[in-house]
Amino acid sequence: MVWQSEPLGCSYNTIAQNLNVDKSTVCRTILLFYSTATVSKNDYPKESAARKLFKPAQLFILHLVIKQPGIYLYEIQSELSDLLGIEVSISTIFRFLHENGFTRQKLQITAIQRDEFLRQQYVSDISIYNPEMLVFLDETGADCRNAMRKYGYSMREMPLVSHQLLVRGERVSTLAIISVNGLLDVKVVRGTTNGDTFYDFIQENLLPHLMPFNGENPHSVVIMDNYSIHHINPFQSIARTAILRRKHVFRVACYISR
Repeated sequence: MVWQSEPLGCSYNTIAQNLNVDKSTVCRTILLFYSTATVSKNDYPKESAARKLFKPAQLFILHLVIKQPGIYLYEIQSELSDLLGIEVSISTIFRFLHENGFTRQKLQITAIQRDEFLRQQYVSDISIYNPEMLVFLDETGADCRNAMRKYGYSMREMPLVSHQLLVRGERVSTLAIISVNGLLDVKVVRGTTNGDTFYDFIQENLLPHLMPFNGENPHSVVIMDNYSIHHINPFQSIARTAILRRKHVFRVACYISR
């Protein structure tokens, strides 16, 4: 545009027709060259979003995001309005977070009950037992949805979609006990495992495999997770009675729940 205007002396209309652009574009470009001696656009100022937010508001937004990673932008906007009395657009909040290295990611949920100290304490407690003494108990369940394939092949940048009839179907639950020597017993029931099912499994399947606890008998220590049905009163009373009486009929001596 500058070359056609200066050396060749073409008019703005002629230059616009030659380059197939609007006349106003030619005018702005040549005026920019006259005033700055260049046709390059000025760089946009960095941290433009941060300039619209004063320091306390910036720190407040960062505090909210760090404390509540799953917070929505409109919730941040509402907090700024209610607590600081300022009105900020959602786009400004998004740009500020982006400029500070925050991106939207899938949130991974971690149980708050996790405790590294308790984990190490459990490792220390369990290390005093011979592996032959341990019996592990756990539950699992499945329905028709478990048979659906979760991965497949598709062309790049094309979503992989499979249309299926989503039917949950009948749920089947399984309770099993296992030792270092393999599977000891298993029980399959229809529906979800509840306290009654778990109590029957203890009486019919677990107790016959257990031995009195004397510090060396195999299958004398039961280990399970912190599932709520593991805390039912009937089973707790069985464990306490067996520990006190040490009778062979109960064949259980130590109950550990982590």
